[in-house]
Amino acid sequence: MMKHEILTGALLAVTALAYGQNLNPTVEVTNAYEGGAEAIKKPLQVMQVPDSVTRFNLDFDYEVFDNPYRGAYEFRPYQVQLRPQPAASGERKFYLRAGAGYRLRPELELVYTPLRRNDLEINLTASHRSFIDRYRPVGADFSGEDVRLLRRDLPDSFSDAGLDLKTRLGADGRYGWDGGEATLALAYDNLVSRHSYLGVSNLRHGALADARVRSLHGDAPGFFYDASLSYRYGYNRPTDLDASETIVNHGSEFRFATSLGPVMENRSAMLLDAAVGIQRLSGNLTAFVGNLAVTPHYRFETGNWHFDLGVRLSTFFHEDGTDGFVSGEGYASGGQHVEMFTKQSQRIYPAVSVEWTPLGESVIFQAAARGGGTYNSYFDLVEKDHFFSQFYTFAGYPFLDNSVERIHAFVGARGNIARRFGYDWKVGFMYRDHELMYGAGDVKRDELARRPTLGYADYAQMYTDLKMAWRSSSVEADACLRYNYTWMQEVNEFFAPAPFKGNVSAYYLWGDRIKAGLDADFSTARKSGNSVRDSRPVAIPGYLDLGLYGEYAWSRKTGVWLRIGNLLNQTIQRIPFIAESGIYATAGIRLNF
Repeated sequence: MMKHEILTGALLAVTALAYGQNLNPTVEVTNAYEGGAEAIKKPLQVMQVPDSVTRFNLDFDYEVFDNPYRGAYEFRPYQVQLRPQPAASGERKFYLRAGAGYRLRPELELVYTPLRRNDLEINLTASHRSFIDRYRPVGADFSGEDVRLLRRDLPDSFSDAGLDLKTRLGADGRYGWDGGEATLALAYDNLVSRHSYLGVSNLRHGALADARVRSLHGDAPGFFYDASLSYRYGYNRPTDLDASETIVNHGSEFRFATSLGPVMENRSAMLLDAAVGIQRLSGNLTAFVGNLAVTPHYRFETGNWHFDLGVRLSTFFHEDGTDGFVSGEGYASGGQHVEMFTKQSQRIYPAVSVEWTPLGESVIFQAAARGGGTYNSYFDLVEKDHFFSQFYTFAGYPFLDNSVERIHAFVGARGNIARRFGYDWKVGFMYRDHELMYGAGDVKRDELARRPTLGYADYAQMYTDLKMAWRSSSVEADACLRYNYTWMQEVNEFFAPAPFKGNVSAYYLWGDRIKAGLDADFSTARKSGNSVRDSRPVAIPGYLDLGLYGEYAWSRKTGVWLRIGNLLNQTIQRIPFIAESGIYATAGIRLNF
């Protein structure tokens, strides 16, 4: 205990240094409580710094391991914001979006703003999203060159019932002054999931507090500061339904990130950035692990060139921790305890970027090289995959460990034209070391595959990303596309990222009353190397999730909406072996007072 206190105190002293802020221009359109209801989220006030050690991901997001480079899918050239810059009127605001339908998927988004003025704002929020229905059973088809995981009929001994309930209650506030602001966000999360076919369930409670203070004029001469402090507690009770084995995991996470330094008259800046994350787990999982990153860097401009030159120093620290006892054939069994969080980073990484702006914000050419490591947060992983379980652990691998991005370099261009068309294009290379991935180690001939497996693998990847957005008075369109080629290293029983995936949407607006259009989420097949039980690769088929959305506004305050999803009735496995039932329709109301 004394060792923990000394180490934590030393890290807090170091993190009184600084962590950088991205000053790159983007296209933003603020819709004051009047944006399209289908895309609105209520984010907590987290610090936008590049190191993943600072992230508490609370999104309802099923794509957990497919794309470790999360930054590639965080492009938001146009943001629908529930909390725009407050007006001086002090008027209250109330927003409600709720719906349900066939294939029961109830959902709710609520924001109430009792106080809103120039210097002070308070918001109360609630959200709920659920799936309560049957899951499609998935089994192995050995008839082709690849072993394909396809929809199968269930024998009498199997059940495909399931549910996935996610609820969040929160409150946040903002206090602003000339040149700066402070924000505070509090949230409670509840997650209940059960998948009878996979034989697993989770019951999770979580609480999060996030505070941030920052200067608002990062390019003005003076002293720049930005600091974010987060604390989270989580409790999870996963169950193996086949063995009726229930275990308990609980723990806490502390994360702190800061950026401090002088900004000179010529807009150059000398910044020292720092971020620290600490995770402690108790119960069936026992661990104490942390990650520290410090990045001194110098930003300056010369003509149309913008440079940010630095180096990142990063390290892990941990005490012995084990993944407990997990039973079941093919998994960490027989009382096997595997030490967690032993992987070490390389300590020194590049942190450089260069931009050339020959046409201002219309065209910005960019190049960057960076890297870093982070521990895998247990509660982040449960948040991303609501069926994430220790019972998936493949024999010989730790359940949780550290992951390292040895190098990530890219070139590209981004910009916006007439504040209507925004784009961001990149071509890059990265090498990921010890990445947590899904596998297919339990695929059996003439039997339904029961569960995925989890383990660690290294891979290199070449990729190209393209994000685009268009906004006009009558058309809203977005596209996010990614193509990559991945070289899996050594271990080959894990699924590589899909070579091509993305999502597109296009909506037409008839005046202020009607909005309608299509959206599509798609992926090509994901393949592993040779399975444990068969010499052929295992493949998760690709999919096209086509949806239809429509919204009618009776007034600026009231409206109705309808969404029809999976129009092609495909078996979609964003997470291996988890396939929700086919076509669905959800209808609801929107209130905005």
